[in-house]
Amino acid sequence: SVYYSHFKCCRNRISDFPALSQYVRRLYAYSGIAETVHMDHIKEHYFYSHGNINPTRIVPVGPELDFMR
Repeated sequence: SVYYSHFKCCRNRISDFPALSQYVRRLYAYSGIAETVHMDHIKEHYFYSHGNINPTRIVPVGPELDFMR
């Protein structure tokens, strides 16, 4: 979510790669993993703290990622 939209360093998202998406979902399925990932905090940190890349410090609402499905 962050690298694709904020840094614009990739043409595709993780969700565009079926095998990679499945791998992330398998990681999230391990007990305790999903509870340690706070995507809202990750997005806020990257979009707000890099003033040279995002001088307006606007943090996008989406996309909503659900690696548990």
